[in-house]
Amino acid sequence: MKRTIGTLGFLALCFCATVSWSQSQEEGFFNRSEEGWFWYKEEPDEEELEPEPEITVPQVVISTPEQTEPQIESAPEFPLRLNAAWLRENMPRYLDAAMDNPTLENVEAYLMLQRIAMDRSQTFAEVSQVVTVGNPNLDELARRPSASFATQHLDRIAGRKREKLLRSLTEKVGFFYFFQSDCELCYTQDSIMNLIEDNMGFSVLRISLDGKPIPGLQPRPFNADDGHAEMLGVQVLPAVFLVSDEGEFAPIGQGAMALPQIYQRVLIASLKAGWITNEQFNETRPLTDLANNLADRLGIDGQSIEGMPTVSGDEFVPPKDLLKALKSNIQRGGQ
Repeated sequence: MKRTIGTLGFLALCFCATVSWSQSQEEGFFNRSEEGWFWYKEEPDEEELEPEPEITVPQVVISTPEQTEPQIESAPEFPLRLNAAWLRENMPRYLDAAMDNPTLENVEAYLMLQRIAMDRSQTFAEVSQVVTVGNPNLDELARRPSASFATQHLDRIAGRKREKLLRSLTEKVGFFYFFQSDCELCYTQDSIMNLIEDNMGFSVLRISLDGKPIPGLQPRPFNADDGHAEMLGVQVLPAVFLVSDEGEFAPIGQGAMALPQIYQRVLIASLKAGWITNEQFNETRPLTDLANNLADRLGIDGQSIEGMPTVSGDEFVPPKDLLKALKSNIQRGGQ
């Protein structure tokens, strides 16, 4: 009996627990058959929260100007003109191209330009003859005739004046003649110096660098070098110098020289040293009308030419205007 009561009590407790558990649920499982036979119920969607507004931080952008390549303006195009300036500048370039790469085209191109330049030079020469004939300011015949009889006559006149001027110099200057006994060229030069002394009347002081005479020749009085060769810078023998009565020296030449060459150099050295004048020197030249010097007559050395257009720098004066001013001044100078 007690066992029966205990069993009933246990069942009652289980029932109460079951009812209590079932009531604690929202609904019984069997009463929700329309939801399907799944063990797990999907969780309800969570409410979507509105996203918080993003805080935008202003960005500072440093803009740099776009680097644009400088546009090189192309040179204006002109038709090619084969004038003198273009030929002078470009012919060497075509020659280089033809020599570096001598193809048929490169060589023919250069030779074609060369032919053009030569033809233009020929035309210039022909026109020059037309311009100079009969023009006393340009015709070289006014200074030096081309006929042989005339040139020989001028040479004789100039020779006489040259000799006269040289003889006048014997009173002002003499020669220092340096030689050496083993100098082969001095053997011939010695005889020429004897002619200068005997025929023209110059005094010649002979100086031997080794203190010996030239073998095989009739020795003339000479002095051993006493430092004069070093003082005058003698490096080649024979060597000839002019010396004035005041002790001034003028070099004539170091090396063998012929007699006419020595005489001409004596006149040039004397002109340079101031022992003769320009007028005296010009009289020894086989030319006529030396006074007709356009540069001297126009006074173009640093002087303005009357009637010449005013220009700046090296501005080009039209040939017509240039000729008009030059001819006007030449005519005025001849009056």
